[in-house]
Amino acid sequence: RVDNVRFSPDGIEIEVADLLKALSEIEVPAKTDVALAADIDAAAAAVSLNGTEGLANPAGYVRIGDEILAYTGVDVAARQLTGCSRGEFGTAAAVHYAKDNVQACRYYAPANPFDILKDMLLTDAALDAAWVDADAFDAWRDWPGGEVDFSAVVSEPTELATLYFEIVDLLNCKSWVGEDLKITIRRNMPNRPGRAYATLTDAAHIVADSAEVDLNQDSRISRVSLYWDKTAI
Repeated sequence: RVDNVRFSPDGIEIEVADLLKALSEIEVPAKTDVALAADIDAAAAAVSLNGTEGLANPAGYVRIGDEILAYTGVDVAARQLTGCSRGEFGTAAAVHYAKDNVQACRYYAPANPFDILKDMLLTDAALDAAWVDADAFDAWRDWPGGEVDFSAVVSEPTELATLYFEIVDLLNCKSWVGEDLKITIRRNMPNRPGRAYATLTDAAHIVADSAEVDLNQDSRISRVSLYWDKTAI
């Protein structure tokens, strides 16, 4: 992604951002500058606010104190949340007071974790679909399959990179920006039925006595897994 272009007498400087590193600049949910406009008791189904900017419309979740509330309507003119369901996600309905902070929540409904990762990239990071290798996410979702659906409610602004890579690690995967500039993913596994392999030969790829190993992660550009004497089972 091009972040900035600068022109100078010596030429043109183009700043580009690593799409995955840029996830650390995004907070989910975004911090909301909203507060209660009046006290509410533990049974109130309508909540008056000093504004509605940054809240999902027409339905969503908010956190007030330690309580999470669901709502089904937003009256922007009246600055009010309606159809409120109290004490969601195991929290306790409570009394809240005018000027208490109202923070939007991000709810990830139960879904396959690979689909949630795509949702984070396309919805939370608002990346163009052309920058995401959806085929890779779908292929590893479907093979071998069997993951338990993930769900979560995030009630504090959190770096999207933290959320994204926590799921990637739980799935025992790696995710990176490929040479085609698309964000892709792969499970950490040495072999997979049906995978195509490139064959390296001495004549075509390897110069005699030239092999050496550099374990410096900062200088490593890529990694190749080599298999030899493979036995069919």
